[in-house]
Amino acid sequence: MVRHAPRWFLCILAWGNRAFCATHDPCTAYTNNVLSPFRLPSWLQRLEPVFPDPSNPPRERLEAVRQGLARFRTLDPEVSILIAVRNDERYLFRTLESLSLLELPWSAEIVLVDNRSTDTTATLAAACGLSVFHEHRPGLSYARQTALERARGRYVLCADSDTLYPPGWAASLVRVLQMQPEVSCVYGSYHFLPQKSYPRWKLLIYRYLGDPIQSFRAIRHEFTNVMGFSMGYRRLDALRVGGYPGEDQMDRKATRESEFGRLALKLSLFGKLHFTDELENRAWTSPRRLEADGGLGWSLARRAFRELLRPFHGRRRMVIE
Repeated sequence: MVRHAPRWFLCILAWGNRAFCATHDPCTAYTNNVLSPFRLPSWLQRLEPVFPDPSNPPRERLEAVRQGLARFRTLDPEVSILIAVRNDERYLFRTLESLSLLELPWSAEIVLVDNRSTDTTATLAAACGLSVFHEHRPGLSYARQTALERARGRYVLCADSDTLYPPGWAASLVRVLQMQPEVSCVYGSYHFLPQKSYPRWKLLIYRYLGDPIQSFRAIRHEFTNVMGFSMGYRRLDALRVGGYPGEDQMDRKATRESEFGRLALKLSLFGKLHFTDELENRAWTSPRRLEADGGLGWSLARRAFRELLRPFHGRRRMVIE
């Protein structure tokens, strides 16, 4: 994939790693820090190739996923992984395939709630051996609330139907909650999955340019950095503050706020938010959010513009009922 990146971009990456190169073997430094950002991790490569019809996986892969997900059917889970879906037949199988390979030392369950899908999403989830719950009110926030209310684990992790997860993803989030009781909500970092229209080098530029925006938000409004595809908290804390807000409680069009940020803000009443950025445990998510924003340039511009307007919206005051 390196050959698709412009030479000037490789030079920028090499210059940015000059301090590392000064204290390490130059060949090793170049290989690990300049070339590796363009390589997909080995666990992600094992999920390739993508088959022609995502809603109709090959029989052997379907059976392997069923066997891998069988351990999530337990009566006394310590960890609950929540997934809300709606018309996600294009992405869901590979997400479940990655979850079937999770390395978890605790008992766990997957709570999947379908929100009025009109395609084969629910059928595909059932074919993978999962119990599918249904939420008929339109809005994924309602589906996530239903999943939270049906969860039985002490710790709750949020996953998304268009995201792929490394084997150590879940354990890395749960350990933070276990070892740091002062943390009420933990959230992780991510990469975008490269596609033909979004090659890896373009997504890296977008990521590097967007990092300062994320750091700026963390100063006063860290809860806005919390993404629902990699987030964890204690179930009883979330239920105590009422869980996820309904669609009628948010003005998505005006403020682009999410139910995850609202929940993270309410959870901050019990402790601090914690960002974990372990490279090997980053989630890889679909760039369809970038497509919805009109592409990489427009998405970055809109992110910056929203931050300029954020002081006028103010920090929302949350009250525990």
